[in-house]
Amino acid sequence: MLLQNDPSPMVRDAYLPPKLAFLVKFIEPDLDAGEIATEAEYLHQDLQALAGLAQTRFSFLNDSRGELHFRAGVRFEAPPDRLRAILRRLCDRLDDRPLETLVLIQQGVIKLQIQTHQAEELAGIVIAAESLLPPERLYLAKAETYSRTWGELSPAEEANLDLLRQRLMLSKEEAEELKAQAMGPFKTLAEKSSTLNRYWWWS
Repeated sequence: MLLQNDPSPMVRDAYLPPKLAFLVKFIEPDLDAGEIATEAEYLHQDLQALAGLAQTRFSFLNDSRGELHFRAGVRFEAPPDRLRAILRRLCDRLDDRPLETLVLIQQGVIKLQIQTHQAEELAGIVIAAESLLPPERLYLAKAETYSRTWGELSPAEEANLDLLRQRLMLSKEEAEELKAQAMGPFKTLAEKSSTLNRYWWWS
């Protein structure tokens, strides 16, 4: 596993909240070019099927062997709250077929890189990968994801956010401020509907 500064960031700082950049490339020497290209296509389909990534823009990574040119992996950007889901899917793939794989995760100028064919090794970088972002941004990203889905937080989502708060060692006060920021001026759909109805009544 390699953690380092990189002067050529894959992620633009203009993203708010900042996204994580991912690069996943197969470097398995026992596969021929056609087999690697097929694995790259399956990888793309697997990742795009994850919740929250359906609209993500993926690009294929190209490789060559002699005169053969082929797809060998994918590059994409994703919200920080999708980090664990992405790594879990990659680990599941390694469990099913342990192919030597390069995984690079980057935020800003900080880059985390690992090359492995073992799911356990890849799973071990989760905490290091989460450290690429301040805990407040991780919490805010998750709260914003929930609020965009339903417009309010369900009891289950509140419980998930509290578990995340504890894992990130945020105080309850900090978490409440971040939740308020994610939810905007309305805490529930009913409150939002009531306000909009009053607006249309008086306009």
